[in-house]
Amino acid sequence: MLLFLSFGGFFLSDTNIPKWLSFIQYLSPYRYAFRAVSANQYQGVVYSCPDDPSKCPFATGEEVLSFMGMFNVVLWHEFLILIGMLIFYFIMGYICLRFVKIGKK
Repeated sequence: MLLFLSFGGFFLSDTNIPKWLSFIQYLSPYRYAFRAVSANQYQGVVYSCPDDPSKCPFATGEEVLSFMGMFNVVLWHEFLILIGMLIFYFIMGYICLRFVKIGKK
């Protein structure tokens, strides 16, 4: 779980993950949850900056997402992938509980 959390987007953005470890991020449910929450929070947001624009690092939420390395994030895609992972884990858990016998002969 710690490995999935590390590559989920909280600590390392997609652009900072080494290429030879990049496959791990696609297995992490934290990645899809973080991207969905970020898309919900930042897409379509326009920030009003004070009198000095240099004090405002981002003018829109899309700039925030691109800064975090999230390009073309679609909320429903991330959500559907999470639902698919949930169904997969439930099925695998059922199979393990139903057919794997531990201690009984």
